[in-house]
Amino acid sequence: YLIEEFSKIVSKKQTQENEVDKIHEKIQSAVPNSKLVTARPGETTGKIVFETDNFSIQQLGKDSKFFMLHDKKSFENPPEVGSEVKIKRTNESAKVTAIQTGIEKKLSR
Repeated sequence: YLIEEFSKIVSKKQTQENEVDKIHEKIQSAVPNSKLVTARPGETTGKIVFETDNFSIQQLGKDSKFFMLHDKKSFENPPEVGSEVKIKRTNESAKVTAIQTGIEKKLSR
């Protein structure tokens, strides 16, 4: 039983790594020399430019070559593609605030 469960965990991790590789390839084709960074505690601001079933990808500033990979499980309500947002992340969760012409509007929590 434990071997079967371990195999499932390893398979899921490999699937996510493959998904991240595909995301990075897609970003590289649109923005050469871009860098994809996994989300960590702190605050980021930028546009959600792409999403998959598991991840939201945020460009960190207009015309930036830096992109943040956010796990959708950390959001109560994941941000929509095209939205300008500020994301404040802790180790356990992420809070999204929409940015509209300099005015911030709370979306969750």
